[in-house]
Amino acid sequence: QPNSKLLINYGFVDDDNSYDRLVVEAYAGKEKEAVSDMLPYLRLGYVSDPSEMQSVLSSQGPVCPVSPCMERAVLDQLADYFNRRLAGYLTTLNEDESLLSDPNLNPRRRVATELVRLEKKILHACLQATTELIDELPDHTVSPCPAPYALLLK
Repeated sequence: QPNSKLLINYGFVDDDNSYDRLVVEAYAGKEKEAVSDMLPYLRLGYVSDPSEMQSVLSSQGPVCPVSPCMERAVLDQLADYFNRRLAGYLTTLNEDESLLSDPNLNPRRRVATELVRLEKKILHACLQATTELIDELPDHTVSPCPAPYALLLK
């Protein structure tokens, strides 16, 4: 069970929970793999030529014969989503770590802070994986890339 379920059902979270997930339209646990799994679906929003659709659908992860412009637009959209999610928290990851170091912290507040800290760690790892993919692009110039069917990441 992910930590959110452990907290609700049993009142604790597991720092090394291999089943921990954070909803990002799909479940994310293994961050690099989750980002790679999302890329083909995000790329589809930028396809304007139907002949490109099959190559996008058959691609896996960061390897896809699309333009650097399209790839940069997709990765920027994904990075923006992770940044918005992180900005939505009232505290930073460092503030959570500091709060958890207090031995007198209320037990309920401790597990809630642990859950939020783990969510932020997943989001930070996904953002880092996305940034690494951006850094691997051939150049960092951004041309306007129309996105006729771009997904809305909430």
